[in-house]
Amino acid sequence: MRSFLLILIWAALAEPAFAASNVKTPYETVVEAEETFVRSGPGKSKFYPTGKLRRGEKVVVHRHDPGGWCMIAPPPGSFSWVPAKYVQKSGTDRGTITTNSVAARVGSFESDIRKVFQRTLAQGDEVHILLEKMLASDTGGGAPELWYRIEPPRGEWRWVAGQDLAPPPDAGSRSPTDDPFEAPVIADRARPTASLGSKSGDESPTFEKPLADPSNREYASDPTDQESRQPPIATRPLVRKENKAAKGKPVNRTQDGILDELDGLDARFRSILDQPVLEWDFGQLEHDYQLLWDSAESGSIKRMIDTRLTRIADYRKTRGAEEEIARIQAETARRDAELTEIQRRQEAQLASLREPRFDGAGIINRSALNRRGAPRFVLLAPGGRVLAYLVPAAGVNLESWVGRAAGVNGSRVRHPDLKADLITVNRLSPVRLVP
Repeated sequence: MRSFLLILIWAALAEPAFAASNVKTPYETVVEAEETFVRSGPGKSKFYPTGKLRRGEKVVVHRHDPGGWCMIAPPPGSFSWVPAKYVQKSGTDRGTITTNSVAARVGSFESDIRKVFQRTLAQGDEVHILLEKMLASDTGGGAPELWYRIEPPRGEWRWVAGQDLAPPPDAGSRSPTDDPFEAPVIADRARPTASLGSKSGDESPTFEKPLADPSNREYASDPTDQESRQPPIATRPLVRKENKAAKGKPVNRTQDGILDELDGLDARFRSILDQPVLEWDFGQLEHDYQLLWDSAESGSIKRMIDTRLTRIADYRKTRGAEEEIARIQAETARRDAELTEIQRRQEAQLASLREPRFDGAGIINRSALNRRGAPRFVLLAPGGRVLAYLVPAAGVNLESWVGRAAGVNGSRVRHPDLKADLITVNRLSPVRLVP
């Protein structure tokens, strides 16, 4: 359930990189930021840097992805990794893949990390070898093995933040129906590398790893079953509450002004989603969206706000599910603590039952009392102190225990004449005395 929530949360965070629907890809543009990282996927937290671009460098954009990311062809200096054991070298810097389903793992200029892969290579595929290197096992165990650094295979991509690039050549104004929180389409794992919605001939990748890893590892690495997505906006009912305070009080705003205000509310929306799920609070934001809806005259702008309000309703369900998980975890922890305490008490009780119970324990010796009728045996502490005088019950032979340490069971009473206890011994057991 938790892994589903994580995937749901990632999907709902998405927004188009460029809202204009008339941008044709691929197209060439340049970096406008002083410098920007190239990454192994569309996100900063889940995908590691693979390189760095500086102002003026050219890139070829093949797709606009959710979250404001541009999918680009791997820029110069990009590389991938494959295990050498799956490559038959055919020259100094050439090789052929010897088996099917060999993952080409995306390389990084910062370290030897290679957790993300987009493509698998098949038997007979040729690779251009750039470097040989002994690397630790990518599974986290085992001895280091030889890997080949190769040129990125065809159909492998990199991502860069769209805000760091010059606008696309045909970018127009945004469509009033754009939803900045629309979930992306998750491609069917059974399909080839082209994702749903990609242009013909554009080998857009289907990720063979989850975009949000439930095991809390920093980067995802292995194939997983990820076929869930949020239902379309049109299939979910929208329940709107009328804002009586704003009714009858029109506010004169230009459409551009309302769009600017909507941008500000969207920024607040994203800042809320950056917080832990259990800290999400949409009350004031929903109220402000409602006020903006009431003051807007354009039906298209109202529809834009409708999508935000619907998303808020969806996120409340997500938070409710997370709260239920937290409640179950707290209840489980409380119950575990109770069971641990019960177990501790039971073990203490069993330990006490296993301990031998004696009416006296010490070294049995002959008594020094010589008067008639005095007890013939005495129980002494290791230091010689009299603990009690002993008389045997019928059938008990104390003579055979003289000089031995024993625990005795029997009737123990105070004898006033002896000024000591007197034990009528019924049973004896050997013991080891602790000084």
